[in-house]
Amino acid sequence: MIRRFLNLFQQDLIIAARNALMWVLAGALVVIILVVLFAIPPDYELEDTYYFYDGSPQKHLEGAAREEGIAESSILGSLVELKQAVNADPQGIGIYFEDDAGAPRTTLFYRGSISEENLNLIAAAIEDPLRPIYTDGEPVQYGVHYLRPEAVQVPQNQNAVPPLLVFEVIVLGFLMAAVLLFQEKAEGTIRSYRVSPGGTAVYILSKAAVFAVVGLVYGLLMVLPTIAISVNYPALVLVIFFSSAIYTFLGLIVAVFFNNISEWLFVGIGLLMVNMAPIISYGWPSFAPSWLTWLPSYSIVFGLREILFPTGRTLLPLYLFLLVLMVVSYLACHLVVHHKLMKEGR
Repeated sequence: MIRRFLNLFQQDLIIAARNALMWVLAGALVVIILVVLFAIPPDYELEDTYYFYDGSPQKHLEGAAREEGIAESSILGSLVELKQAVNADPQGIGIYFEDDAGAPRTTLFYRGSISEENLNLIAAAIEDPLRPIYTDGEPVQYGVHYLRPEAVQVPQNQNAVPPLLVFEVIVLGFLMAAVLLFQEKAEGTIRSYRVSPGGTAVYILSKAAVFAVVGLVYGLLMVLPTIAISVNYPALVLVIFFSSAIYTFLGLIVAVFFNNISEWLFVGIGLLMVNMAPIISYGWPSFAPSWLTWLPSYSIVFGLREILFPTGRTLLPLYLFLLVLMVVSYLACHLVVHHKLMKEGR
């Protein structure tokens, strides 16, 4: 069986390498790398700039701003200068403090809108150093205890790599298995294979191994230039390889019910679009309905994020999930391919 598997694996690998889609993938890989490195900025969140003018005689807020390390260019000498600075800076927020006979008052100048959350943060930041001056209270001291080491802020361009690995690399087996299957049907290869001693297991394992290897090479070539060497590569290789094999099994399960790529296209692309739904949760983690978490891509995309940008979470649940899904998808694929493809036309 091993010799039959190796022979078929070699044949499938050569056929896959000669397929025109491989040139498309090579071009897509180059484009993805260039986009991640040069088109997506590391941080595209606009930061507000704060300007201060303290109109009180004692200049308490001005002194507190200097103690906090605020640049002198942001501490202005008049209300007119404050308004001019805000008008010239779309992200500028002007803070005007005045003390009318012991009654402090703060006025904000800004363009556009400010969320209630930011308003509360600004109010707390101003109130804290002034509380001992205008009340009998002391600045509130807060202690922070981290349950795990604080995660390093991930650059936005690198943060795009995990979903690209899942929805561009790993699902490749789903698409390519269908393409190769329909090519074999059109050329009559399947008809010949049915009477050979190869068997169903060798057929599907060969396809899974080919596209797992292709996905692994594709994924590593994407990660190396974008995130460099500071990655848990054994875990990355394990997840990409077995995830690619799983999606190849799933691709074969779907493809055997169709005769050609035209019939498959609507259903196949529809399933791939559903599979991409977890990207919503990746961008907005608070959105995670239960049905979404059952999609294989949900666990895989967050698992890859943990592998590429560790936060201390264990990967054991992901490994167990992939193991169970691997067994179930293989058994289902074997059953469907054996009865639908290998016995067809006998």
